Amino acid sequence: MSYIQTRVQFLFEKIESGKFKILEEFAKSENGKQLMIDISKVKRLENGNIDLSTCSRLVKSTAKSVFFLSQNQESESTSASVTLVKDPVMAISQATKSYFELLENFFIETTGVKADKFDFEEYRQKATSDPNQTFSKRAFKAYNTYLPKILEFHQKNSSLLLGASKGIGGLKCVLGGTSRFTDASFNGVRKFALYADTVFIPDPILPFIEIERSEERFAIIELMLACRTLLLLKPLVDANLSYPAIVVFPSWEKRLEINDVATQDGISRLILDFFSYYLNATFEDESELVDYITGNGKDVFINAVNNYQLFWPPEEDTPLSFQSGLKVYKKWLKTWRGTQWTKDAFKLPPELLILNGIFERLVPQFHVRDNAQAFIAQPLFSLSPNFHYFCLTSNASNSQLGKSGILNQSSQAVLQSLLDPKIAWLGNIPIRDIAKLREEGCNEEFRRQLSLYTAELHDATYKDLDKISNNVIRGLQSLLDKHDREARRIEEEYFKKHMTTLGTGILTLASSFFPFLDPLFGLAALAPLGKVAGDLWNQAKDETRLSQSLIGVLSQATEKEKQ
Repeated sequence: MSYIQTRVQFLFEKIESGKFKILEEFAKSENGKQLMIDISKVKRLENGNIDLSTCSRLVKSTAKSVFFLSQNQESESTSASVTLVKDPVMAISQATKSYFELLENFFIETTGVKADKFDFEEYRQKATSDPNQTFSKRAFKAYNTYLPKILEFHQKNSSLLLGASKGIGGLKCVLGGTSRFTDASFNGVRKFALYADTVFIPDPILPFIEIERSEERFAIIELMLACRTLLLLKPLVDANLSYPAIVVFPSWEKRLEINDVATQDGISRLILDFFSYYLNATFEDESELVDYITGNGKDVFINAVNNYQLFWPPEEDTPLSFQSGLKVYKKWLKTWRGTQWTKDAFKLPPELLILNGIFERLVPQFHVRDNAQAFIAQPLFSLSPNFHYFCLTSNASNSQLGKSGILNQSSQAVLQSLLDPKIAWLGNIPIRDIAKLREEGCNEEFRRQLSLYTAELHDATYKDLDKISNNVIRGLQSLLDKHDREARRIEEEYFKKHMTTLGTGILTLASSFFPFLDPLFGLAALAPLGKVAGDLWNQAKDETRLSQSLIGVLSQATEKEKQ
């Protein structure tokens, strides 16, 4: 049910049940009399729903007010139940570890190998080139065994994980913008984990099993990709930390989109605000938007898509124009969407097909904002298209995150800048090294070091991302220069020690050439060599310690990029 339909339907349910009454004073006013007349003119469709075309603006505005007041009264009279545990942080960490063990067992049962040994591209190629391929009995057995266990886990731990913000403090961020978890998502998380305290990840597996995904042509492939990529983070989950570096939580997005009125309402409001802003019109319902872009506003819609870069098709590097985007979007739909779904979609006018593509980008934007409020965390995006739509939606509406003080645009911009292509080498850091650095609390040191270079931009926002990225890059280069200086210092210090030791031992070394000196020096001839060996050992230890430090790990990552 659409945004305004929900409210008008609610109003008439109240009227028909006798729970909506107009105050006598208002009923005697001009507006009150007009409202009574307008209500009497409202008709229903054959399916029982209100015919919105028979509703005046006064009826619609009244419906919105009644719905708003009703929801507020409901929320005030209902107290949320909270599950208390003795040590919530430990309980969350343990639950996360248990979930990753469950996923690992599921993955091994399905594929026969661990996630880091799995050749996903080969698996994907075979599956997509032969859509009628019969999966092995082993795989089906694993699905039937483990998918119910995954659902059971989340049903059991949902309250604990969704209430994680009550026990976990520090700088938190929540990943969003898409329900997929790809290699880019993995790289994003490990970069964020270098800086933030906790990264919240909506479980990317749950959307494929909480409801039937008939529109997905290769749902099983996408599920296995999400599982494999998520499992690459397991060393971070297993690390011995005082608070979890990552928390995978059940967002139940697909169920909420189908069953939850508040979610449907929020998504509708986001979409209507978005298009009202960029089309310079006012829409109170999705049906009005559809009528507009397929009618008198067709050219306005196409121009807005082109001028404001409103359409970024899946798997493309940049936003595309209306015509170019339509072409590649159709090609993508043919590959990845179900046959019947695609057949029905291609019957739509081009404007509605592009509108659907934009809708698919906007819906996750609602969820990441919702999750950010729930966890009191910064919304973050591992993919450029998702951040692009975050900026577009933020321009179009007054963000509740900003009003509530949850969204720290400066912190978010610093985090987002870690994805700058010029520092892609950060993605070279092995996840086990990140886990070790986190055990030593190096993320706090990393944050402190970078703050020295971004402090002057404390009033900057994500709109100043280029400026902040440049400062972050400058800060990282400074850290690397510091590493190089320290490495040279160690080398020069021990070089002097070696030369001093060898210089004072010239005579003792000569005894091996002049045996008659042995009575004077004896086995002492080996002493300088022993001293050199000890110095070399200490040098190796100092160099190892430096290489395993935060800046040492960063330096190794840049070296990998050069190879």
